[in-house]
Parts: sequence; C-alpha cells; structure tokens
Amino acid sequence: MSDTDRKEGLYGPSGWTAEKGINACLIPLNTSSYATSDFFSFGGAGPAQAQFLLDALPQKNLYDRQNDGPILKEILTTCLKYPGIVTFEGYVVGKLRWDERVSVDGFTVQASAVCQTAVEKPSNIDEVWTLVRRFFDFTTSESPDDLAIVPMPDPLTHGEESIRLGWWLWWD
Repeated sequence: MSDTDRKEGLYGPSGWTAEKGINACLIPLNTSSYATSDFFSFGGAGPAQAQFLLDALPQKNLYDRQNDGPILKEILTTCLKYPGIVTFEGYVVGKLRWDERVSVDGFTVQASAVCQTAVEKPSNIDEVWTLVRRFFDFTTSESPDDLAIVPMPDPLTHGEESIRLGWWLWWD
C-alpha cells in the first residue's frame, strides 16, 4: 500500500505506531493476557520509554488525555524529571482502528517524594490527587477513578529497606 493509499487516523496515517517503533519500545512491558500488534496494554514504563515516546509520538498524541486524566506529555516529562519515583502504564492501539494511538491511563508515584508524611490509607482519592497534582504541577486533570497503595522499589537503596510506599492512580 502506498503512502497515498493509507487512511488518515486520529494522529497520523494508518500504521504510524509500528513505523515509529512504538510497539517495539512498549511490547516488552506488555501486561495483556492476549496482545497483538494492534492492541496491548503496558505497565512499569520509566524514563527510557518516556524519552522515546516524547521523541516519537506525533504532537497531537502528546496532548492525549485518558478520561480527563493528566496530559500525556506532562506524565512523560514528569517521569523523566523524577526517575525511579514515577512509572506509567497504558495501552497502544494499532493500525486496524481509526484511533491509532498511545494512551496512558495511570501512573505510580513514590508517596514519600510527594509528602513527608505519606499516608498509608489515604482518606480519599481527591486528597491524594491534590497532593500529587500540586507536587508535579499537572495543569489539567480530574481526580483519578481509582487509587491503590502499592510497594515501590527505592532507586537509591537496596534490600528490604528499599521498598517504599507508592500510590497507583488510574483513570478509567
């Protein structure tokens, strides 16, 4: 199929995710029980993947928001600025759909990086989101749909003491 025969999708001509190496970058982080090159979920992405996506994604895709979550570009730049403190997750939609894209629907943040008195059982999602949003200076976003307490390795230490409290935030 020639370039002139390719259908224009949401953020580019059909097939751009594979051509730009998006699939190759993120498929090693696959979290789907059934993954294809046309749809898969990924998790645990860090600074290397963030930099790759910032360089490879079309500008319009960088301003994608998953259900009123933070702007994709803000999540990626935050991950770069805070290596080991922030990881992200999401999914890739491939060329068989008109809405071919990369979306990030959640991220995990080391709670102690955001506040000195990290609460193990936050009273509500809005409380945690307000702390996270202000700390990382996210410009637009509604509160996440889900929040969980998760263990996160501390990149500066090793062994049992290296596990820190993390907050997993997710937009459905």
